[in-house]
Amino acid sequence: MKNTTIKCRIDSTSGNLDFYAECSGESRYIFTRKFRKTLFGYFKNGVSVYKLFELGRAHGNEVVINTTLQLREALKYLEKEYGIQIFDNRRDSSISYRRRKEYTPDLAA
Repeated sequence: MKNTTIKCRIDSTSGNLDFYAECSGESRYIFTRKFRKTLFGYFKNGVSVYKLFELGRAHGNEVVINTTLQLREALKYLEKEYGIQIFDNRRDSSISYRRRKEYTPDLAA
């Protein structure tokens, strides 16, 4: 589904960020993260699923990059669990693996 977007909402009771995948008028819960201003600013208006593969849009922000990587894995799970098609092309998954190597933290330094 080409028009799948990822949005976050603030949970009124706990103050955490709830992430949802919105496609075809349906909203599906993905996961919850602690409130971070940068995360809320990045996802509040919605981010296309295909923009998740462009890690450069995060401008080196580790919180956004790590959440984006977790979102990709969670979306693959949603595809299997609900039988919906989110990604049109599985080639995108191999691209994300190569980019993931760029952002692995160097703990030896």
